[in-house]
Order: sequence, then C-alpha cells, then structure tokens
Amino acid sequence: MIILSPVSIHADYMITHPISIIIKATIWHKGKPATIKWKILEKADVTSTTIELLRGDPENLDHVMVISDKVNPNSLAYSWTVKNDLPAGKDYVIQIGEEPHKVRYSHKFEIVN
Repeated sequence: MIILSPVSIHADYMITHPISIIIKATIWHKGKPATIKWKILEKADVTSTTIELLRGDPENLDHVMVISDKVNPNSLAYSWTVKNDLPAGKDYVIQIGEEPHKVRYSHKFEIVN
C-alpha cells in the first residue's frame, strides 16, 4: 500500500520487516537470505536509497555495514544474504533512507549462527 501525498525531495518510509513482537520476532541466520520490507509514506522523486545494518543501544547505534546503497525505493523490498562474519546478537536494526534527510529504523531483531 502506498500512501500518496504531495511530491517532496526526500521520500519517507516505514519498515515493515524485520519486526520485533513476541509472537513474530524476526531472526536472521548467517549465510541465509533475508528480506527487508517497507512502505512508502511520502512519495518523492527518488530513484535509489540506502539500507544499512546497525546495532547496539537505540540511543547510540553503531554502524555495522551498508547492505546496499542503490536500492529502488519503489520495489518495497530488498533481499540479501546475511554475512557469515557478523557477530550473533539480539540488538540489530535496519536503517533506510539518506542522512541527513529522513531515515527510518526497524524494530530490533536477532542474528544467529
């Protein structure tokens, strides 16, 4: 579902996967495919956006890696293979968007061996 609003320079997103609710907490496995999904909240003339993996304290997240810096925002999803060298942990988040403009974060999720 795309919510239309006046066109702006910077798109706005809502990440819909990974999620972190008790019943459906997201767990990614190293070396396996994982899919990131989002909805467009504010349409813009943007042809690509960046998806990054971060982790740590929500008030002071650490950059882990750029998953991709050339994602078509209109695709509403991006699949990638979770790197084997990532440390296991329950404090990972996805960031989508371009700094210093609008960026959005996923819920925390877990990466396991």
